[in-house]
Amino acid sequence: PLEECKPLEVNEEKRWKSKAMVRKSTLVDETPAVPETTEEIVGKALLILNKVSWTTLERLTAQFMETTNLVENEQVRKAIIELLVNKAQIEPHFGPMYAQICAIIAKQVKTFKKELLAQCQKEFEIDTAHKIENATQGITDPDETEYHATIIRKAYIGHMTFLGELYLRDVVKLAIMMYCLDELLKDEEHEESLECFAHLMTTMGEKLDRHAAQNNKNFNWQQVVDLRNSTKISNRIKFLLQDLLDLRDRGKCTTTLWLKWLVRKSPFFT
Repeated sequence: PLEECKPLEVNEEKRWKSKAMVRKSTLVDETPAVPETTEEIVGKALLILNKVSWTTLERLTAQFMETTNLVENEQVRKAIIELLVNKAQIEPHFGPMYAQICAIIAKQVKTFKKELLAQCQKEFEIDTAHKIENATQGITDPDETEYHATIIRKAYIGHMTFLGELYLRDVVKLAIMMYCLDELLKDEEHEESLECFAHLMTTMGEKLDRHAAQNNKNFNWQQVVDLRNSTKISNRIKFLLQDLLDLRDRGKCTTTLWLKWLVRKSPFFT
């Protein structure tokens, strides 16, 4: 009789199970996902930035913001800003595109603009000589030392161009740009600063001249003329300043023409 039979013993570990049941069981028993680290989020953001082009910029910027969750995570937001600034420095030919991404994000994330300007100011105030010294510490090969020094100088010039692009998109105010110009021209014998000034004005000079005139803050171009005639700077810097003055005198140049001039004339972009 059935009532006298021994109950069936089932080995849960060895018995056959349907794959569908296994998947369902896994979903039910799934433990909460571990939050992504800042490094992992920045890595995903970098992958998106590497795919951005002018035709995909709006779509990928939206994906970029969704992936990084810039609104809520302050730590990630600062890391992303550092990433964007660094990319703009080492890839100056993509500077306008990175500046456009920053402009889009700044309109949607309130704290982004303030933190971006803080990072830009930090990079602007860096002493390139000190940075080169740290980067080349322990290196004895003169060629390798010059290689690292050149990369750092190019990055600083790229940063100046990026600042100009941000100004063109109204992310940076006129007062800040006037301050930057004054700082770059403060030491007339510091050729790196003069070169950065030339690149910065090449990027944004047309708008700054117009904007400054509207606000009664005309830039002193006579100072540039005096520098061009100075005997204390090299001919290379004089030629950069002369080209800048010629570009301004033509008067009706568009921003595109200014950028084309930058690519054609600058020794760092050839």
